Amino acid sequence: MAFGKLFAYQGNPRTTAILVVAKANGVELDLVESDGSKPTEEHLKANPLGKIPAFLGEDGYALSEAIAVAIYSTYTLSHTQTNHLQSLLRCVLSSPSSSPLLRNDDLDNSISYPWPNHLTSQNEKTTLLGKTKQDYASILRWMSFVNSEVLPPLGGWFRPLLGRDPYNKKAVEDSSKVALKAVGAIEKHLQTHVPCCERITLADIFAASIISRDFEFFFDQEVALAEPPPPSGSRKYLFGCASVYGETNASVIQGAFVVRGQEFKPVFDVAPDYESYEFTKLDPTKPEDKEFVENMWSWEKGVTVDGKEYPHAAGKVLK
Repeated sequence: MAFGKLFAYQGNPRTTAILVVAKANGVELDLVESDGSKPTEEHLKANPLGKIPAFLGEDGYALSEAIAVAIYSTYTLSHTQTNHLQSLLRCVLSSPSSSPLLRNDDLDNSISYPWPNHLTSQNEKTTLLGKTKQDYASILRWMSFVNSEVLPPLGGWFRPLLGRDPYNKKAVEDSSKVALKAVGAIEKHLQTHVPCCERITLADIFAASIISRDFEFFFDQEVALAEPPPPSGSRKYLFGCASVYGETNASVIQGAFVVRGQEFKPVFDVAPDYESYEFTKLDPTKPEDKEFVENMWSWEKGVTVDGKEYPHAAGKVLK
């Protein structure tokens, strides 16, 4: 017997996370297909405005707002069933490998919460709501962020393209910029936090559900190529010193570098002004070349160029 009804429709981004958690918990949840345009009397009991998603429990308990329903469902998740979440998450996105939100970290099943268990027996353990109060606050933060900052502009981007709203080119372009900026904020956060709270939580499931719209309609190879990753640093490929010799309006720049390999260009062409310099390959067996390198790295002597002497002014170590 189902413990309640969920008024929503398959594919609704705010609904997917609730269905994922319910399935992971092995809870039977009746999905009553509704887009909110013609709510039934029963639907209005769950949400007086007839919006989706809305929950109506078998015991008459009514709950609306996506975040509240998702958290209510999460309280009942058995910690022995969290091991199945990663496979369930892979069903959220059509191309899961391209999602920055899906990680393969081990789940921590050590935490239990004191909230009452409404949906299953006495199992109150879940890792989806974090381990600390800060974790829980962060989970609410990111759920609220994707719900209010990502989905609305995303809808303003894809709904006109599907004919659900009147098409206005400027409005669609503006919505796409706002949506991409918001998703970029999540991507930046994930560069130093894996995932939103260092482990898979409800926030990651909820965010994946929302951002699945991006992957469904927009995020393809063309979008990825439009923002390629920055070039990797050359720290492991170069070491050397360069100095300015002379004075203002009468100076030269010289330096000596050790690079990996026999060609300089693959290392230096990441610098936008590398073409302004002339590069000469040195021979470590020649005394004059060894003396040149020692001078470039010691910063103790000046240089002579075209018969004119230039004293050492300032140097920089590059690595």
